[in-house]
Amino acid sequence: MEWADFEKAYFEHGTLLYHFIRRRVRCAELAKDILHDVYVRLWEHRGRLDPDKSVKSYLFKIASNLVIDHLRKNNRGVSSLEDDLASSSRPDHILEVQEKIETLLCKMSPKIKNVFIMSRLDGFSYKEMADICGVSVKTIEAWMGKAIKIMSQERGGD
Repeated sequence: MEWADFEKAYFEHGTLLYHFIRRRVRCAELAKDILHDVYVRLWEHRGRLDPDKSVKSYLFKIASNLVIDHLRKNNRGVSSLEDDLASSSRPDHILEVQEKIETLLCKMSPKIKNVFIMSRLDGFSYKEMADICGVSVKTIEAWMGKAIKIMSQERGGD
């Protein structure tokens, strides 16, 4: 990877990556820090890149791993809603629903939670998620099945 390729990757995917990270960590400054780390790692490992694979896949794989590492280190789910919602003027019932969703997301392993968010919030296909996560589509299907089972526990009277 040459410098021009690196710059191209930054300008083509930087904004999308930032929003991808921001949705997961719910902190703009932290998202910027992680985004910076993504591109540092891309540059550091540029010699190992397979030219037949998409740079976008590498970037999202690095971003996913860094977000998962951050969530594990901080022992948090997607993030606590308390800080985000403390200043909110939304009706109470919306807050209750969001708290229930957060509780259910916290029951998921970081990998399953990440795939669920990639699918439901970011609109990635199973194939795209498989490429980003470095697993098979069948694994993504299994993870999504587990995520959906956890999310439907609330309706099932768990």
